[in-house]
Amino acid sequence: MHGPYRIQGAQWWLRDTADLEATRAQIERAQSALRSDNLVDRKSGRRKGLFDLCLAGSVGSEASLPADHLLKRNTYTGLARLRRGIRGSKARVELMRAEEAASRGIPTPIPLAAGEVVRAGLLDHCLLLMPILEGATDLRARWEGDPLAPAERRELAAAFGRFTQQLVEAGLFQDDFAPNNVLIRPGTPPQLWAIDFERAELRQKVSPSETARMLAKLQREMVGTNRGDEIRFLQSFAGRDASLWTRRVSAEAPKLLARDLAHLERTLRRTGRRFAPQRDGAFHGWVRKEVPLSALKRSRDASGSPDGRRELPPLPASTGRRIFATATLLARRGLGPRPDALWTSRDRTCLLYDPATCTPGSPTSPAARALLRRLLGLARLEGGPRPGDLGLASRTTNRSIATWLAPERVQISGVASPREELLSALEAIH
Repeated sequence: MHGPYRIQGAQWWLRDTADLEATRAQIERAQSALRSDNLVDRKSGRRKGLFDLCLAGSVGSEASLPADHLLKRNTYTGLARLRRGIRGSKARVELMRAEEAASRGIPTPIPLAAGEVVRAGLLDHCLLLMPILEGATDLRARWEGDPLAPAERRELAAAFGRFTQQLVEAGLFQDDFAPNNVLIRPGTPPQLWAIDFERAELRQKVSPSETARMLAKLQREMVGTNRGDEIRFLQSFAGRDASLWTRRVSAEAPKLLARDLAHLERTLRRTGRRFAPQRDGAFHGWVRKEVPLSALKRSRDASGSPDGRRELPPLPASTGRRIFATATLLARRGLGPRPDALWTSRDRTCLLYDPATCTPGSPTSPAARALLRRLLGLARLEGGPRPGDLGLASRTTNRSIATWLAPERVQISGVASPREELLSALEAIH
């Protein structure tokens, strides 16, 4: 990259191949459009923004669709304003690492420019201007969207395995290895690109333990994969060593879940981006912020047994927080429905699931056993499965799947269930 250049009150660095004068005009239009408040923010977060931007049309049409660029904004507060001002903003690091990754043969779209805005001597925010790859979308949207044809699903799993092997061989350690950090353009074979290097490092060599960590994080995020998908991916990734990597990932996955649980329990102690502690009369608990509080109260206080409500005995705050965190993590992995709140009082505790993700009925025995295999590969159960522990959940594809409804009985400690416990649990499912 080259720079910095002063453009409309910000310092900008450009990618190696970018012409200064041509890029200056694009940057000025992007900054003006951002100040106009006409751009739509995809993120709507406190510190992050992601804006669609059209630079192909005439001046003043930047908010038009279809967009041909993305503009990412990160705002800094506290000590991060000083620390990032010295080390370099996320945008500048992203541009630098993308160019280095490309130089190692890693397929990646290189940002056009990275800008930093300094106020009172401290970094206020940074901007990253990124061209959009035509016909490409992130892998998560592709995988979790409309069901893929069997042949396309097999081809994608194999292509992604080869792509992952290429990343590791090039020395990329991606500590946030998730499908939304990969772009895909459908085809035979599909084209794949690595994006978002905020938590990535380029090294001489990625160790086996680091690789297993990457693969376990990917497995955590690829909701809806089945055993065949995982085998096909690992065979393309490791060839004859696929069984070895199966064991390594299986050993790493419970440890990752335990780390996720500890982190989420800490997060739930205060109001965050998605969840908040909540007190309402005799009740206290935790709620998902995007769900209206009035709706959560109605579900809690409704007579009978409304869909999505699980009744539990009164619980200490620490136990309730752990159960809500456990339910949230199971939902992220496609093992349980999405929890919206957990309320507890001196008389009762109730866990509220999103009713749109719950379906009345019980899963078939094969579906229930498949779910238990995945669950007990990550954690242990307090006793075997009981009536009411297993149910049905709805996916966005309107297809019902087996789901686990009893997070209070899941023990997450960093180890999987012993084989004898797994066999006993499977025998209990008829």
